[in-house]
Amino acid sequence: AKCVISWPGRAANLNGRLIPAATECVQVTVMQNGLPAAPGQLAPRLAPGTSTTLTFTNISPGLVKFVASAYPTTDATGTPLATQTSSTNIIPGQTASVKLTMATTVATVTITPTDTAAVPGSTVTFTAVATDSNGDIVMIAPSTWNWTSSNESIATVIASGVANTATVTALGSGIATITADYLETTPPVIGSTKLNVSVAGIIVTQVAITPTQLEVISGTNAVLTAVAMDASGNVVTTVPGYWAWASSNTSVAIVNGSGINSTAMLTGGNAGASVITATYTENATVVSGTENVTITPNGRGNNTAALDKGLLDFCIAHLGQKVGDGQCSTLVWVAQEAVGARTGFPDYPIPGEYVWGSPVCVIGMHGNTPVITVGNKTELLTAGNIGYIQPGHIMQFQNVVIKYRNGNFWWNEDAQHHTAVVKDILPDQIICNVVEQNAGHLWVTLGKYYLSGMDTGEIRIYQCLPK
Repeated sequence: AKCVISWPGRAANLNGRLIPAATECVQVTVMQNGLPAAPGQLAPRLAPGTSTTLTFTNISPGLVKFVASAYPTTDATGTPLATQTSSTNIIPGQTASVKLTMATTVATVTITPTDTAAVPGSTVTFTAVATDSNGDIVMIAPSTWNWTSSNESIATVIASGVANTATVTALGSGIATITADYLETTPPVIGSTKLNVSVAGIIVTQVAITPTQLEVISGTNAVLTAVAMDASGNVVTTVPGYWAWASSNTSVAIVNGSGINSTAMLTGGNAGASVITATYTENATVVSGTENVTITPNGRGNNTAALDKGLLDFCIAHLGQKVGDGQCSTLVWVAQEAVGARTGFPDYPIPGEYVWGSPVCVIGMHGNTPVITVGNKTELLTAGNIGYIQPGHIMQFQNVVIKYRNGNFWWNEDAQHHTAVVKDILPDQIICNVVEQNAGHLWVTLGKYYLSGMDTGEIRIYQCLPK
């Protein structure tokens, strides 16, 4: 069997290249029945336009697997840049050929420092690190990074060109998202962080939380906003500090929020009272503000978690049946009525876009990458934050197209105007399993949405509210 490797150049911005730019050698191993069928071979990188032929002999007839890995070193040490396995059938007296298209091992891009601050005229050096699914660092070529700023009137970014770093210059007040795209994949693997640019010399002495004296129904969510003020009580919006949130009684209220974003998501638990604290830190300045929150029963003897469960149980009980007129929204409306959830909310954000209860989050797009927005905080959609979506939550799709791979083929899943109920979440794969109606049939069926492959549109997630 022969394996021919054609060596490309190291030019930048070649999406989906067969061999990554940082590759210094390719190791090929032949496996048969789970064991090496022949000694592995190394192919050192050669000049562009040339090729290397690896010949494997004395292989027993039958099915074999070729495993190719691209390394950033000449001796195949370190973390592979890309790997691929391809099978072929060995027939006596014939030469078998196999084509290998290596897929990147890069799973995550992280930028440091995270959520940092600067004053106009200063510069900050950011570093991007690519890691595989095991968390091991993948050494990739500097030319394969693309750095951008979401707002060049606030901050501009220039890649170093010699390392995985970029220099960002702070210009005007505001928050800019700094993004590093690893381009040797389709779509690119993206990492991002925020830079808060502010005018120097403003001192924060007070913190207030809005809304004040908040009452939240058990099981529902509310968005809190912290406001920084100077000694005169003037609201300061340009300070480059960090926020931390805490609840005095987490069995009553849980609050999630941190970083340069001054908002947090509060979730009501058991009935009772809690004190919410927002702490602002800027260098040696540490200022806190507090606000009381009261969690009240929903008045029906059941909380929203019970409503979510009842909604999902209703939908599952009607699998294979036509509910009402067979439309997707009818299934949810009838289920809500059956379990005692509130209905009849006004459309948002435009007429025809249904609202089903308390907003949980919104899944949308940042360029080519899915993001999740909770309150006023937006971040890349990951296995760590998809947990905001829970079984029994309601998904309202608007102009959504999801691309996913099934074997050797790519498929498009269109949900231009659709409603579904969450059955469960597979965080590691960022997959949402649902119960839905009018998804190809006018009866209730199970469905699956690969949210990591979302390409356009947005999905609004709601939680039932009691009547």
